[in-house]
Amino acid sequence: MDYTAGVYHVHSLAIREASRMGHDFVETAHELLGICELALKGVECSAVNEGLREEEIRAEAETLKALFGRLGIEVSSLCEGIERRMEKGKGNFPAGKLYHRSEHCKQIFARAGELAGIDRAVNCLHLLAAIMENPAPPVDEACREAGFDGRWAARELMDFFKSGGEEFKNLLPPRKRTEYLDKYGVDLTREISMTVGLHVVDRKEELLRLERALLNVRVNPVLVGEVGVGKETLVRAIAGRIARGDVPHELRKARIVKLVASNLLEGEEVRPGRLLERLMKMIVEARENRWTFFYIDDVNLLAGSGLAINRDVANVLLPAVINGEVRCILATDSAGYHRHIAENPRLSGRFARIEVSEPSDDVVLEILRHAKRELEEEYPLRITEDALIAAVRISRHMDTGVAMPEKAVDLLHEACALVRLPTLSSKHKVDTIFTTRWQLPSTGDSSLRLEVSGETIKDVAANKAGLPAEAVVQRAVPGERLGLDGLEAFLKSRIAGQDDALESICGRIISAYAGLMERKGPLAVFLFLGPTGVGKTETARLLAERLFGTQDYLLRIDMSEYMEAHAVARLIGSPPGYVGYEEEGALTGWLRMRPHSVVLLDEIEKAHPKVFDLFLQVFDSGRITDAKGRTSDARNAIFVMTSNLEVWEVGEEGNGASEEWLRQRLEGHFRREFLNRIDRVVLFRHLGLEHVKALVKPVLEGIATNLKEKYSLDLRWDEQVLDFLAQRGYDQRYGARELKRTLQKILEEPLSRKLIGAEFEGYEGCRLRVREQRLEIIPEK
Repeated sequence: MDYTAGVYHVHSLAIREASRMGHDFVETAHELLGICELALKGVECSAVNEGLREEEIRAEAETLKALFGRLGIEVSSLCEGIERRMEKGKGNFPAGKLYHRSEHCKQIFARAGELAGIDRAVNCLHLLAAIMENPAPPVDEACREAGFDGRWAARELMDFFKSGGEEFKNLLPPRKRTEYLDKYGVDLTREISMTVGLHVVDRKEELLRLERALLNVRVNPVLVGEVGVGKETLVRAIAGRIARGDVPHELRKARIVKLVASNLLEGEEVRPGRLLERLMKMIVEARENRWTFFYIDDVNLLAGSGLAINRDVANVLLPAVINGEVRCILATDSAGYHRHIAENPRLSGRFARIEVSEPSDDVVLEILRHAKRELEEEYPLRITEDALIAAVRISRHMDTGVAMPEKAVDLLHEACALVRLPTLSSKHKVDTIFTTRWQLPSTGDSSLRLEVSGETIKDVAANKAGLPAEAVVQRAVPGERLGLDGLEAFLKSRIAGQDDALESICGRIISAYAGLMERKGPLAVFLFLGPTGVGKTETARLLAERLFGTQDYLLRIDMSEYMEAHAVARLIGSPPGYVGYEEEGALTGWLRMRPHSVVLLDEIEKAHPKVFDLFLQVFDSGRITDAKGRTSDARNAIFVMTSNLEVWEVGEEGNGASEEWLRQRLEGHFRREFLNRIDRVVLFRHLGLEHVKALVKPVLEGIATNLKEKYSLDLRWDEQVLDFLAQRGYDQRYGARELKRTLQKILEEPLSRKLIGAEFEGYEGCRLRVREQRLEIIPEK
C-alpha cells in the first residue's frame, strides 16, 4: 500500500517518541503522539521537507487541526494523558536505531489500508481512525480522560470519510493501479520508508552520480563493483532519500522496484507463458508510471544467460530497456559488465557506469560501529572495539571472493555465532579461546553475557583459512608476536649444508612479517640459484609447512610449460570467446582460494618474456587481475623462483660470490626491471660429503619408525653404516637426489624383499652392517 507524505512524517515522529521513551518497538500510542504533534505544530514540525512534500504535509496538518476542532478534542490534553500512561523503557536508544512496529501497530496500519481502499493512499486520517477504532489501553484511557470515547471518534471519522468533504477530497489524490508491481516486485522505496537506521558511510559521490543518472531520462545507471562492496546498499539509500523527499522535485514520485525472477513463479497457477504474462503486465504498469525503476541485481536477467528463466525474462525485458520504455538500475561486477554490457552495442549506450570501489579501512570500521548495536541485540552479546578493529584488519588480508565491507561484516557475524554456540565448536579450548564472560555493570543483575573480542576474531579467521592463527594475523595486525623464532632452526634441521642461504631467507621473511617498512608487493620474492639436488625446492616446501601448517599450501608451477606466449592464459584464465574461459587461471585461482601460501616457480629462466611481464605486475603491486576482471591478492604470498643457471660457478671457493655480483651475472639472462623486484637472490652451494652424511641419518630414522609401526621390528645401525651410505650416495653433480636413489637401491628394496618373504618371522628386529663394501641386513632377536 502507498502512504502520503504526512503518514511518513508521523511515523518518523513516532520513532523519535519511541527512542525518547526507551521503548523497543513503535506502538500505536507513539503513532497517535506523532499525529497530535503534526496537528499542533503543523508545518513547523516538517521544516526539513521542501517543495511539494512540505505542501502535502501542511495540507494534512491543517485538515487534522480542523477535524480535532470539529470533534471538540483538546489535542494537548490527549498528548499529556498518553505520555503519563506510557512507562519508561530500560534506556534511551540513539536516533539511528533500527525500529520496528509492534504486531498491534502493524495491524493498525493494515486496517488503515482497508479504510483507504485500493485507489487511495493511506493518510493521517485513515491512520487516526484505525487507532481510535481499536485503541490500546494507554490510548483508550487517555481519550476518556480527555473527555471523549475513542470508538465514538472512529465512527465520526467514518462518517466524515463517507460525506466526502471538500477539504478531505484534496487530501486523497487518486493513485494509479500497480497490482502486478506490488504483488511480484519488491518495492524498496515503500519498504525503506517504514524503517530508520540505514547507514551509508562515505558514499556521497556515488549517491550523487546515481541521482544524476536517474534524472537523465536517456540512460540507466549500472553500479559496477565486486561482490560485497555495497551496491544494493546504495540503491536502498537512494530509495530512502526518495521516501523522505530529499531528492530533486522530479524524483519525489519515483519508485524503485526490485525485480526477482523467482517471485514471478509464485502461486499454484504457474503455467507455460504465465511468467511472461506477469512480467509484461509489470512492464506496462512501469511504463504508465514514468518514474518507476526496476532494480536488477543479477545481470543474467537482462542478458538472458544462465538459467532458462533468465532467457524468458530477457526476451521481454531487454527490448523494453533498449527502446526506453522502462528504466532500470543494474548492479553487477566488472566481469559481468564487460561481458554483457560493454560488449553489447545495443546496451552500452543505454547505461551509465558508476564505479563502486572498496572502502578504506577507516570507512569499514565506521560501518562496523554502526552495525555493532544491531549485532549485540540480535545475538545477544557484547562486541569490543578491538574486535571491530581486528575484523577490519584481518578481513582486508583474507580473500574469500567477497569484497569489503561485506567480508568484514561476515567475519563479525561468524564470530558472534560461534560465541553464542560454544558447545557446538569442535575446539576443546572453546571456553577460553572464543568466549569471555563479563558482568552487567550497575544493574544488580548477576547474569553473565558473552563477549566477542579481538582474540575471537583472530581465531575465527584462522579457522576459516585453515591456518595457524599467527599466519593469519601477524601481517594483518601490526605488533603481533611473530612466532617465527624457530623458523631458521627448523630449516637447518631439514636442509644440510646451506646455512648461509637459510639465514638470508629467514631474515627476509621475518622482516616482511614485522612490517616496519611499507610494502605493496608479496611478503617476499626470492630467486634460488644453485645446482640440482641441493635443497632449493625442498626449502620452498618446508616454508609452506612451517608458516602455513602444511605443504598443501605450496603451489608448484613448472615454468618449462610456459615457454610460449599464449601460455600466459593458463595462469590468469582464457579471454572471452576462447576455450576454457569459464575455468580459473592456475595462479589467479590459487591466490583467490589460498592467498596465504608459497608459490614456487620452478626453472624460471625457461618462461616466455610475456610471462615475466605478468610477474612484474604481481611483484610490484601484490595483485593480479584475471581474464574476467577479478583481482586476486598476492600480498600474503611468498614467491620462490628457482634456476639452474650456472652463474654461480665462479666464486664457489671460500665464502663465494656476493648478491650484488650474482645480480650482475644475472643481467645477461633477466631484464633489470625484473631483477629489481626480487628481494633476495640466494645461492645454494654444492653439497659436501659431510652434508650428505647429515642427510642419511634422518632417512634411516624415518625407515626405522615405519618398520616399528607397521611390522613391530627394530632397525639398528652404527656409524660405519652412515659413512658407507653417504659415500655411495654422494655425487656432486646430482646432490641429494643421488642419495635418494642410492638408498632406494641398496637399502629399501632389499629390506622390502625380506619383509615380503617373511624372513624376519620370530625375530625382534634387524641390524645394518657393512662387510666387503656391501650393506648387509641381519635379523636379530
